[in-house]
Amino acid sequence: MLVSSTAAVAQVDSGRLRGELMVQLSDALDAFDRGSATMHIAPDSALTAFRESRDKFRAVIDAGVTNGQLYYNLGNAHLRLGELGHAIAAYRRASRLIPGDEQLKANLRFARSLTHDQIPATGTRTALRTVFFWHYSLPLRIRVTAGLILYGLFWILAAGRRMAPRLPLGYPALVCLLVWVSLAISAAVDLPSQGRLRDGVLVANDVVVRKGNGEGYDAQFKQPLHEGVEFKLIEHRGGWMDIELPDGNRGWVRQRDAELF
Repeated sequence: MLVSSTAAVAQVDSGRLRGELMVQLSDALDAFDRGSATMHIAPDSALTAFRESRDKFRAVIDAGVTNGQLYYNLGNAHLRLGELGHAIAAYRRASRLIPGDEQLKANLRFARSLTHDQIPATGTRTALRTVFFWHYSLPLRIRVTAGLILYGLFWILAAGRRMAPRLPLGYPALVCLLVWVSLAISAAVDLPSQGRLRDGVLVANDVVVRKGNGEGYDAQFKQPLHEGVEFKLIEHRGGWMDIELPDGNRGWVRQRDAELF
């Protein structure tokens, strides 16, 4: 069951929207509400409304508006249409902008639960994500901002300790320094990949993963993959992408069968 599907009416900051974009956004929200209200009594009409909602949300995004709630709403529309790959991509984009939104996390988990191919991450990857959860869960901009704040606080505490040696400022200063170093290393790892699309999801079914970048190469796996499978992008070449799956296996897929984010 979709978690909080009506959350597509969540508010989007209207300060950046004017005129036609405000109309598009309002129409998109209204269309989603129509689809939700009629999906059990008039399924065909509901699908038409969800398509309208999806297309209008996309039009606002294509006009240059970047907003976590907007991507979240787009993901809900895709999910109602059964477009799991596109829904996951929209939710993943939203999670970078509103990482603490519990409703978003729930809908992303739900979308992932519907995928045909459940590919578990390797034990090493799972352990790394558990130990370094802040590196994988916090957007780069938040880590950088927090690191700068802690760096400044460290020097304030260090100066205070020199000026007032009796105050217990040494331990807090050390904690600030250690956390700052951790955040600095985390940011340094991610900075080289900024500006490049490194994550993706399959948006087509029966995708044959091949051993090379062309139809002439043999299939890498016995069975094709389906939409919703997430991956890391390794390389682009001639309309094909070398991808790495959560379990560490790699292969080539056609670029048109995936969406990067």
